Amino acid sequence: MELNRMNRATLYEWSVGISGILIAALYIPDLLHHSVLLTVFLFVLAVVVEASPVPLGKVTTSLWLALTLGAALAYGSSEAIWLMIVSQLLFPAVRRMSMKWSVRVFNAGQYAWSVIAMTFTMHGFFPGVLLDLTNWPIYAKILVGLVSLVVVNHGLIHVLQMLRGRFDFQDILVLLAGEGLSAMICLPFALWMISVASTHPVEAPIVMLPVAILGQIIGIYRRNRTVQQIHAGAIELAAEFDIDRICERAVEMAARVTYADASAIFLFNETRELLPAAIYPLRESSNFLLTAIPETQGGLLWKSISERRKVYLRDGRKHDLNDLKVGSTHYRSVVAFPLQSRRQQHGVVVCYSERPYGFPTQSVHDGSTLAAPIAVLVENAKLYQELQEQSWRDAATGLYNHRFFYEALSHRVNQCKETERAISVAVIDVDYFKKFNDTYGHVAGDQVLRSVGQLMVDLAGPDAVVARYGGEEFGLILPMGPEEAVERIEQIRIAVSRHVVEHDGYQLQGITISSGVASCPLHATNDRDLLLKADSAMYWGAKHRGRNHTALYAPDLNAQLFIDELTGLYTYHFLTVRSREQFSQGIHRFAVICFDVVNFTRVNTTFGFETGDRMLREIATVLREALRHTEVACRYGGDEFLVLLTDVNESELELIAHRMDEAVHSHGFVTAANVAIPLRVRHLSAVFRDVEDVTTLFDRIGSLFAKLHQAIEESLA
Repeated sequence: MELNRMNRATLYEWSVGISGILIAALYIPDLLHHSVLLTVFLFVLAVVVEASPVPLGKVTTSLWLALTLGAALAYGSSEAIWLMIVSQLLFPAVRRMSMKWSVRVFNAGQYAWSVIAMTFTMHGFFPGVLLDLTNWPIYAKILVGLVSLVVVNHGLIHVLQMLRGRFDFQDILVLLAGEGLSAMICLPFALWMISVASTHPVEAPIVMLPVAILGQIIGIYRRNRTVQQIHAGAIELAAEFDIDRICERAVEMAARVTYADASAIFLFNETRELLPAAIYPLRESSNFLLTAIPETQGGLLWKSISERRKVYLRDGRKHDLNDLKVGSTHYRSVVAFPLQSRRQQHGVVVCYSERPYGFPTQSVHDGSTLAAPIAVLVENAKLYQELQEQSWRDAATGLYNHRFFYEALSHRVNQCKETERAISVAVIDVDYFKKFNDTYGHVAGDQVLRSVGQLMVDLAGPDAVVARYGGEEFGLILPMGPEEAVERIEQIRIAVSRHVVEHDGYQLQGITISSGVASCPLHATNDRDLLLKADSAMYWGAKHRGRNHTALYAPDLNAQLFIDELTGLYTYHFLTVRSREQFSQGIHRFAVICFDVVNFTRVNTTFGFETGDRMLREIATVLREALRHTEVACRYGGDEFLVLLTDVNESELELIAHRMDEAVHSHGFVTAANVAIPLRVRHLSAVFRDVEDVTTLFDRIGSLFAKLHQAIEESLA
């Protein structure tokens, strides 16, 4: 069927062309009466004008109308008819265009018919009108002639398009718009030629020389203007490294310089499939197939990439566009330009038109010009992102580093405020990590961190952020509320406890983690507070409750509740929380040492509270240095200190108390004025067995401090 259609179209081309030329042959006797030199000059000028294409928006035309109209009125129909025939037959050779002879002959014939119709109506409706531009009938004559020329010319062209199966009603409007612009440019020159011909018929064609030059100037201006637009757009995006922004701006420029109805950029994804990165205008997105196009499926887009050249589908109605993989089945003509730089290929920029043959030669050339800087911009953006990615990655584990984690957390918290969708932060620490370094070496320790980090990435979910927070700590950002986040972190904790790391023939196992979770907006509404609360939950809720735990932040896990601000020792609150955890582990025997500074109020009254606070800090430092890692001391209140132990008998407890007492007594306390202060501490110790609960324990501790105070008062009395 397609072959029959093309045969009919070719037969029509020959019929119109030959019949037009044969009719024109009847005008040869009139042509011979004119000056040979004048006729040859007009023929040469006509070929030059026709060989100088003028881009006017979506169409490309020439300024032939000025010469044809002027010749028809100044010298007669024969000159005008044969000007068009000669120019259409010869200009393809001048432009070195490959054009079928059936098309050349058709163009010559259809222009011959058009000019015949123009001259016939002009002389038929307005016979005997003088070439006097001050006489209004000449303008009516010209208008009628132009209308008849356009009707016949376009009628013959659109019949051919119908026979080819390419007719589109929009073509009529587009071509008429182009003809209208061309007529506005050509008419002044035609009138100029007519006015000169009335007194100087031989010299009149000389005034048409600017027409040939003007066609070249308009073409050069149009090309330079497009290049300037492309250059300006490239400069504007030179400092832009966001690929999405570059693609959005690039498709807008592509649609503008090619006069496309829509344009799109397809870039390679991680699996080297083509996916649309940007579509312009955005409202056209519904006309596009947004699924990936793998190389195995081929198609027009992949053909452009594989052959490294532009590919122009002039008429999509002859093909199934879905099979051709052009990204859309809505448009009628498509041109694809590969995005390739010196290093590699990145994708393809595609322009679409709703009309068949929607892109003139100059538009296709402009699209190719645009594709080169777009490819460079995309490559630069990718290189920048690679460098940025490297700066955001931790070298040892391959995870994101703390810098990226902080930026991502700030961004996610802001999003949470705008969208009211909860996010959670988890701080995770590997328990007793030092033992892996001490036992197997730092290389093994790094392998543990890498392996555990990758396990977290696998289990955290695709939208989570997993980073190495510092040392053996990890930070996670989870797009979910607190309950779901705790459940997810618990899954990770259990998986880590069962995880085995292979290293140098060893199987490293028994790895546990302690985790703290805080959620926005429930626990905090800014990134700093959220992170601090997650860290507090990890340290005080998991680490100090036996490790290998997951703790959700609660108000009683605030760091300031656990560390005394003045002395840096633990607080009474910390011991309460710790004791409660020990009770849950089945511990019911506690050893206690109560310390009190003797007559400390005299230090405050004599030397001031600033000196008194400094003395308390020094006492705390001495006690902390005298402690072993299993012994915990806290500031019980004022000038009172408490040490709480488990699994210690009376004799061991007294040795510990004596060691700490001696440490304080042997320390020299001096004021800022170098005045020595003799400080003494008194203590009482006891072992409490079969303690039932925290309340009972601290009631007994209170009673022990009361006995200590009474003993001190009696000694001072």
